[in-house]
Amino acid sequence: MKLLRRLAWIVGLTTLAVAMFIGWVIWPVASGPPAAPPPEPAPWDQGASDPQYLPSIDPPALAGGSSKEACDSASAPSGAAAVNGASLATLTWAPFGRPETGWEIYAPRVAVEIGTTCEPASAGFAAALARWQKGHGLAPSGVFDPASFGPMLVA
Repeated sequence: MKLLRRLAWIVGLTTLAVAMFIGWVIWPVASGPPAAPPPEPAPWDQGASDPQYLPSIDPPALAGGSSKEACDSASAPSGAAAVNGASLATLTWAPFGRPETGWEIYAPRVAVEIGTTCEPASAGFAAALARWQKGHGLAPSGVFDPASFGPMLVA
């Protein structure tokens, strides 16, 4: 009789443990997944309530109200515009230690630095670059090169 009572207790406790385990595993699924918190608004989607200064890489507007710069300047060094246009996608250099080809990605920032709105392959860009080079103690060739880019990194 004692053996039968012990067997009943073991079977009962095992059944209870299995039932509790099944309840623990199934119960959260039956009640559904936990509610997700509402999404927070993205920092750029806060509208006028959070004004931020976002710098532009567009060339600067000209002072004096004129919106169009004369980009066919006769004061540009001879051949500089053609060299700039050709090197825009072919210049082999390493401005940050890693070899790169072309400087087209840097052209908008270079235009801002030298104060022009002209395209890199124009005589106006070459003239503005020559003025900038002269003002920074470089030979005023009007041709973009790594020697001209070095001082621009400081600025």
